[in-house]
Amino acid sequence: MFTSTEKLGVYLEDRPPGWSRALVDDLVASGRYSLAHRDGFEAVLVRTAQVPA
Repeated sequence: MFTSTEKLGVYLEDRPPGWSRALVDDLVASGRYSLAHRDGFEAVLVRTAQVPA
């Protein structure tokens, strides 16, 4: 979510603007991670406990 990482993805990897925020949102929506902290520059994800199948 760092500005430099976002721009790297947009300009060098042809990703759409906002791609890093969308990635964090997808990881949280999957249920495998929870969001511990988010501000305009960074996000801290915590891996949730997985129950063995």
